[in-house]
Amino acid sequence: MLLTKTGFTVNTKNRLVLDAGAVYRDFVSFAAPGTLLGATRDGAVWNPGLVIRSPEIDGLVGDYKELARIVGARPTLQVNLLECTVANLLLALPGADATASSGARTYVPLSFLELGAPPLVIFNTHADLVPGMLSVWVAPAGLGPAVLKTEFIDYTVVNATGVVTFLVPPALDSVVLAEYTFDAGGPATYDMISFGDIAAGDYIGNVALVATVSGHTDPIVLGINNAIADAGYSLKTANQNEAVTQVTFKAHFDPAAPTVIPAWAIYPRT
Repeated sequence: MLLTKTGFTVNTKNRLVLDAGAVYRDFVSFAAPGTLLGATRDGAVWNPGLVIRSPEIDGLVGDYKELARIVGARPTLQVNLLECTVANLLLALPGADATASSGARTYVPLSFLELGAPPLVIFNTHADLVPGMLSVWVAPAGLGPAVLKTEFIDYTVVNATGVVTFLVPPALDSVVLAEYTFDAGGPATYDMISFGDIAAGDYIGNVALVATVSGHTDPIVLGINNAIADAGYSLKTANQNEAVTQVTFKAHFDPAAPTVIPAWAIYPRT
């Protein structure tokens, strides 16, 4: 083989990854690629995130062949989303939920709550509460200073029914007060997005970048499994421009297969 000063060959034209590609969730196959996340700008970045260690050994001056080993992996897929949809917002905000609302709201000022069923930890507000618009206080017997309580720490609420359940019962003879807003009905005109804890259902089976390889019929696919977005989401607007949201999805190991790295790639033969 003759020495050459370029890597270009007659096969180069069939080995190029072209353009920005598209990002899907829950990719299964070329015939069933899953759900498209939408238009992007400046493409996406896939990184298997391998952590490789070479041991330090007294008397040796560097890294040596056959000593390196993989000690971890933190795969990511960074996507620059141009389309802003409710579905994409929920993907970018782990633990978030969307509730359809009509916009016909009724505000209830600070008022006493009626007791529900024993053991006096269940209280009723109003059905169809607007998420994030409930505040609950507890005042001790004798009408001392009321203390603002925290959802998920002191109580939980079912927005559809308006039922508030205390995780720890208030002291005997305490007074429970609340102010809230509920949806008064009518056709839904928007979605209210609220935040909560990350649940098992927030993890996406996989997120995959699908891109064209020159000279091939099938695409290259680069994916990560059990993905959720990191906490770095923000939405920035600019004059005479379109907002681009950068979302970084992070893979997670499956407890049922704790040694299988949750990243993969498919390279076409045709």
